[in-house]
Amino acid sequence: MAALGEKVLARAGGNPFFIEELVQSMAQRGRLVGRRGAYEADERVTAVELPPTIQAVLSSRIDRLQESDRHVLQAAAVIGREFSGMVLARLTGAADEPLRGSLARLVADGFVVEHSTDGETTYTFRHPLTQEVAYHSQLSERRRRAHQEVARILEGSLGSRRNELAGLTAFHHEAGGQTHSAAKFWARAALWIGSSNPSQAIEYWRHVRELLRGVERPPDLVRWRMMACGQLLTLGWRRGMPPADAADAFEEAAGLAQMSGDVYAHALLLAAYGRVLVTRGSAEEFVARMEAARALTGSADSPIRVCITGALSQAHLNRGDLAAALAANDEAVEGLRRAGAIDPRLIGFNLEPWLLGMRAELLVYMGYLDEAAALLETVVPLATAERDPTVQLFPRIVGVELAAVRGDADMAAGHADAARDLAVRHETSYVQVYAAATRALACLVAGRWEEAVGLVSHALVQARATGSGLEHEVRLLVYLAYGYLRLSHPAPATAAAEEAVAIAVERGRRMAEGQAWLVLAEARLASGASMSYALEALERAEMLVRQTGAAVLEPYVAVLRSRLADAAGDQAAAAEWLREAAQRFSRLGARRYVECLLG
Repeated sequence: MAALGEKVLARAGGNPFFIEELVQSMAQRGRLVGRRGAYEADERVTAVELPPTIQAVLSSRIDRLQESDRHVLQAAAVIGREFSGMVLARLTGAADEPLRGSLARLVADGFVVEHSTDGETTYTFRHPLTQEVAYHSQLSERRRRAHQEVARILEGSLGSRRNELAGLTAFHHEAGGQTHSAAKFWARAALWIGSSNPSQAIEYWRHVRELLRGVERPPDLVRWRMMACGQLLTLGWRRGMPPADAADAFEEAAGLAQMSGDVYAHALLLAAYGRVLVTRGSAEEFVARMEAARALTGSADSPIRVCITGALSQAHLNRGDLAAALAANDEAVEGLRRAGAIDPRLIGFNLEPWLLGMRAELLVYMGYLDEAAALLETVVPLATAERDPTVQLFPRIVGVELAAVRGDADMAAGHADAARDLAVRHETSYVQVYAAATRALACLVAGRWEEAVGLVSHALVQARATGSGLEHEVRLLVYLAYGYLRLSHPAPATAAAEEAVAIAVERGRRMAEGQAWLVLAEARLASGASMSYALEALERAEMLVRQTGAAVLEPYVAVLRSRLADAAGDQAAAAEWLREAAQRFSRLGARRYVECLLG
């Protein structure tokens, strides 16, 4: 036995699974006698040639199985690494008792492992190689027919788990050569995963698009092909989607929509494409696309129009036209109330918490803080109940922005901690970027300047690397500039603020541009630049605040007016502007800032 052990060890190269299979093989052929763990070799063992590979060992063991057991093992290998007794029984057509006998012997021989959960018995191949060898020990045509049968069984027997296991069904359809059926089930799998796992959903939709490439009939396949492109756009802004890929998906889907005369689908595609483009491109273009999309929906009060009007509100918000954004939001919220529940698959997430969260954000920017706070109390539970992490995150972002205006560090920390927890559970780039930005703003409110700078710097790197969350790039740079200013580093603060202004101007983000000019005015003042240079930035900011209706920024304009007057030696004007700032903060309900300003 010692000599045999050395020979087995040398042939297996120390691989434990290979060693065990070699021993099992010799025991199965009668070269070892006794029981497992206490074998003895018979007189023929020295003549035994050990197979050169683990695959050869497994193949030899499978070949020596009695025919019924080998047939069961091969059928199980087609089903997958894990398989249920129910599916296996239907695939093999074996009676219950003979099948249980075969499975018991396969378990005893170490091919599979039995599990029992909640009264249901399932099995797993003990090692992936076992499944692989058993799978390839069959003719390809037999495997193809078996995959088709497994797909049929799964379709007819899964009941409430049909969508949950759509990916498995799709795999068997595709392995069985049923490409179009596979595409439909990959699409169902993508819809089931949805925005809770956008990376996996994107991979599924890409596969659907590839399987249906060039398909122009029948209509249901064209719809799936069009949906694949549309969903890639819808999920693309979460993960970051290169402009060329977005344009390719949009052009393909828009062509299909026009060919089939589906104006509603075309409208939704415009909305999805605009949302991808706004991460890097023009806010004006986003508004134009949303207006064109809404024109396609006509005047009917329909779910499509509600979706598009909500997207138009977001487009106006990105551009910085707060009054127009609120009007569109009002229309969408009222349309949602009349329409009732709307299928979240239309735009990839539930409309109600998104629309109400956007409304709360608009109210913050327009200076209606108490109304925004009351609305957030409704929105947070609604969003928390959703599977989509971006929907869950949105009211947390608004909550920290509201807390920042009020100077409420505890409130900011509470929402930022919730955002951080989401980022821990979800690796979506969009969630990671916004969670870091939210925590950075909470740190600014709490006076933790270095931590804020570190978080913002990390968020900027991730946003630029992935292309996800870039619509927040200007704000991130504004936060970075404020952090540097509080650390008494005016040079990097000025650089960050100037970059924020340049990006905001390029992308047509007027409210964000106003914020950038405000921090640039402060940075210029702190760096000892000429008074006129700082005043130029402040006047530009003040003009944008008036144009956009961003009342939330008015107190900061007054604070900087006071500082400029003080730097010019006009103490009376400085005091007057300080009182004006306090009054503006007071009107917003930001009492903590009033106390800070007036001592």
